[in-house]
Amino acid sequence: MQNIKATQGLSIRSDEGVNSQETTLDFEELLLAFDNDADFVKELLTLYLTQSSPKLLSTISQAIQSQNPQLLEKAAHRLKGASGIIGAKQISMIASILEQMGSQQTFTGAYEALQSLEQRLETLKKYVEGAIEGSLS
Repeated sequence: MQNIKATQGLSIRSDEGVNSQETTLDFEELLLAFDNDADFVKELLTLYLTQSSPKLLSTISQAIQSQNPQLLEKAAHRLKGASGIIGAKQISMIASILEQMGSQQTFTGAYEALQSLEQRLETLKKYVEGAIEGSLS
């Protein structure tokens, strides 16, 4: 495996989502957090994007559809933590809002937050895939 390009301040612009804010993933910061182990960072991002975040997103969707505040709080908390670990700050922020909704047993705006999460995760996935492919060429 080749190294992921460490470029400071890589960002993704989103025209949709919570306040149309920027989602930033700083590869350099992520590499530094894991002792510059690019293979580990690549594996971590791959697991996040292909396994943990899709499962948690599905659980969050189920929780909203079934109006289950405990499930929403738990799944959103886990997504918030996983997103924080990789530095997906905006995704973590939206997950935190959903976690609070679950805690407060309110679903007002939950569907919109879910849509924003879905869009931001898809954008992040495309971006990371491109960055990983670019590092192999």
